[in-house]
Amino acid sequence: MSNDLFGLERSGFAAQVADLVSGDRPLRREAKRLFGELLGRIETAPPNRFSELFASPAVLRYLTENLTNGYVRFPLDAGWAPRNARSFMRVRELSALGRYPNAEVACHRGAYRICHGRPYLLSEISPREEMKWSYGSELADWARQEVRMATAVSCAERGGFITYLGSRAFDVPDEVLSQAERGDRADFAMECAMLVSEAWNRSPAGRLHSTQTAAQVFEFGDYRDHIDGARRLFAGFRVSSPLLLRTAGHYLKASMLWATDGFREDALANLLFSLEGCLLLFQEADGAQTDRLDRRLLTEIFRRIYLHGDTTLHFIEEGLGWGAHRAQIIHPQLAQENGWKPLIFSDDYYLFDKMVRALLTYLITGRTFEDYELAGEPLRLEAA
Repeated sequence: MSNDLFGLERSGFAAQVADLVSGDRPLRREAKRLFGELLGRIETAPPNRFSELFASPAVLRYLTENLTNGYVRFPLDAGWAPRNARSFMRVRELSALGRYPNAEVACHRGAYRICHGRPYLLSEISPREEMKWSYGSELADWARQEVRMATAVSCAERGGFITYLGSRAFDVPDEVLSQAERGDRADFAMECAMLVSEAWNRSPAGRLHSTQTAAQVFEFGDYRDHIDGARRLFAGFRVSSPLLLRTAGHYLKASMLWATDGFREDALANLLFSLEGCLLLFQEADGAQTDRLDRRLLTEIFRRIYLHGDTTLHFIEEGLGWGAHRAQIIHPQLAQENGWKPLIFSDDYYLFDKMVRALLTYLITGRTFEDYELAGEPLRLEAA
């Protein structure tokens, strides 16, 4: 059912756009007129850039559909994408609960941007690839490329950066993006998303969201020394590995939960899930099984890779061993021995957070952090 908050259907405006697009030779002059009328109806200022592109029939149809039906999101489950579906750019708003780089990061199929003081994640998504790798979860909202970009931004050596993925995102299809030059497509996607976002914030349904977001204050940190590292992580991140995606996803959720009041115990649990995933990835890179942890093999791998491999594994056992932190959190029966509140501290989270970032960085790029000095030849997942 249509919301039609701007009267685009009732007034016949949507029909005029449909007639323009379906014509054999869409008239550029008519498209410009309709775009000017659209801006007047939604009471939004013209975009700063790409004004000519916004008046093209394909872009006009995209804007009209979004502003008539609510901003359009393409589902990521296995059943929606037609065989010939083309790619789209997802522009995702990031939450003020995170802590973000003060510098933008551009990669081949993704980017981190700051616009009007707010951080965004841009991800180029292939419907056919998502259909291939998705298992149809109704609860999973993130695309693989979003996990890739968010992980690359978050795994800085000194830490402290939390990429908190919000629930609001705008999908800009390839037929719209193709109006711009290849090098301008990310900027054009941002402009399209900003226009739709601003219009919806001015609508009755969006005023509450607009009021809330206007009062938000975002925290940024110096990121100049980490840009190259983020690009390396993005380039090496294998989006065809479900295990890597799941492991990185747990890490992202852990940092988001840590930044949310009342969920710090859950944050540590997700961080330890991610740590287990890292160990399985070490086994995978060594050509071994990934259905369960092989502690004897892991001991050999860590001794071979790290100067202080035994010490590192001993600390890992404090988190993952039976009766250790993860077990205390997720197994209710241990409350009989340890009480209903597990004995865990903030330092447990910070130390395991650094470890997971270091292990992920090594697995993906072959590089390491201080405190995790290498002793031997790199063992690394192959990028794909």
